[in-house]
Amino acid sequence: LTGALADVRVSDVIDRGNLAKYGLDVPSATCTLVTQAGGIHHLRVGAPADGGAHYVRRDEDELVFKMDRWKLDAIFLGLSQFVDLKAPTFAQDEVVNLSIEAEGRAFEFAREDGAWRALRPKVELEPKGDRLDKVLKVVTALQPQDLATHPAPEVTGVDAPATVVRFTLKDGEEHGVVFGNEVPLTDGGRFVRLDDREEVWTVTRANWNDAKPGVSELFDLKLMDFDPEEVTALTLRDASGELRLALQEVPVPEEVTGELPEPKWVVEGLVQSATDIEALQGTVRSLLSTLSGLTASDLFDFAQATDTGLEKPSWSATLMLSDGGTLTLDLGQPAEAGTVYAQVKGKKALLVLPSHPAQRLQELGKKLRE
Repeated sequence: LTGALADVRVSDVIDRGNLAKYGLDVPSATCTLVTQAGGIHHLRVGAPADGGAHYVRRDEDELVFKMDRWKLDAIFLGLSQFVDLKAPTFAQDEVVNLSIEAEGRAFEFAREDGAWRALRPKVELEPKGDRLDKVLKVVTALQPQDLATHPAPEVTGVDAPATVVRFTLKDGEEHGVVFGNEVPLTDGGRFVRLDDREEVWTVTRANWNDAKPGVSELFDLKLMDFDPEEVTALTLRDASGELRLALQEVPVPEEVTGELPEPKWVVEGLVQSATDIEALQGTVRSLLSTLSGLTASDLFDFAQATDTGLEKPSWSATLMLSDGGTLTLDLGQPAEAGTVYAQVKGKKALLVLPSHPAQRLQELGKKLRE
């Protein structure tokens, strides 16, 4: 540490005065150095600058400098660099309930016989167990990097946390970890507090990111898992009515030998020319390809939304598979900007689909009716 301070150099001189402009009127960090001769010097750190650097000033000098981040990192070391900071640990495999609250969303999961299921939102989708285990790895064995020696709530943010993770052990013991504000002069580290302990620690950005998964990390949001080659019939419904298509064998004269032609998609109940049938094939393949690749951007349970439009879908597709199974996708009303509500029959989940693929499906449906 003293070596890092012995030859402090700055990258550039930026300005004189205007301290508030550079965050130096109320510095985010200060390093105080006392020499053997009794001299006292201060290195004050302000707002971030370009390229990961920070604005700094020395003592009461009005000059504003820019200092590279790596030089500051060598000075502002975490307490864990000097002492062994230990937080209580808990057996990860003893956790039977886990909840995550972040960015206005709440998720809750229960583990039974080694498998996770969703309690909130109450959806019939299997959670990604590996991702939940990653959350537990962080909160059941916190790795403090530093200790907040001035744990004022307005600084740490733990009283109005960005993320809260709670877990319950098999014996009923409950614990919670709150993640507060970003720690100054770190690469996105966060203040944390375990339960109601007095200590407020800091953890790395990697730990913070692992503790706050997004919805797409918690669930597989692919709407319909099927192979387009296994679809034998297709029914579309929209404001124009119902359109039925089926995969049919192409008639072949008896005298023809060799490899038989592939089955063709046809519109049921409609006399079509060979040219019309051939033109139909590419559109059906595009429709099935779009359906098989659909991925939702979000999900809810039905108690969380009203006016979804799924009672009377604006567009619907039912697929008949070669094994006798069926899949039905319904599209409802627009949700947030650029999205639409969707539901797969038989799955208790309200899904939100980006508008672009939804519009693509509707356009292909219209083309098939032409």
